[in-house]
Amino acid sequence: LNELFRTFANYPDFTWTIFDDMISFEPELKKRIGYYERLVLLYVTAQRPDLASLARLKLTDMLLEDGQQDVAGNGLVQTLLAFADDGRYVRPMLDKLEMLCGSFDGGPAIMDAFWFAFLPRVPPTRGDRPTQHAIGMHQRAIAWFESRGNQAAVQKLQFELAKIVSGKAG
Repeated sequence: LNELFRTFANYPDFTWTIFDDMISFEPELKKRIGYYERLVLLYVTAQRPDLASLARLKLTDMLLEDGQQDVAGNGLVQTLLAFADDGRYVRPMLDKLEMLCGSFDGGPAIMDAFWFAFLPRVPPTRGDRPTQHAIGMHQRAIAWFESRGNQAAVQKLQFELAKIVSGKAG
């Protein structure tokens, strides 16, 4: 596996195709988790949001199986922050993060902090037009903070959303 990471680092599609077969010999969940952590890092470094998302989601499931909800949530946050500008791959990870953060005590705090770190990284416009990705992410954050009763955050985000929609953001 070490050779795989070195030899095929420039061929991320190939690594994704063979990775599960390569680690199927490993019975220990913690070791498989370590291999997947390296794989996610490889894909983030290669700027491959498609593969990073797939690997992160699989890693998240393994971390949850191992009882590491906070590590799973924080890992999703890191991958989401790395690819905040790519709406295609953000949504499945964000769905998983929201589900996860509603299921354990520290989850809501992770989600609250996530939104304020994530939204500034989402490009509000492409050229001179607002992006649907920025609009959708702000709407989703507003819904999250409304469900938590955080009116100060809701008002701040509604103001930011209005600037985006009007084309005056960025």
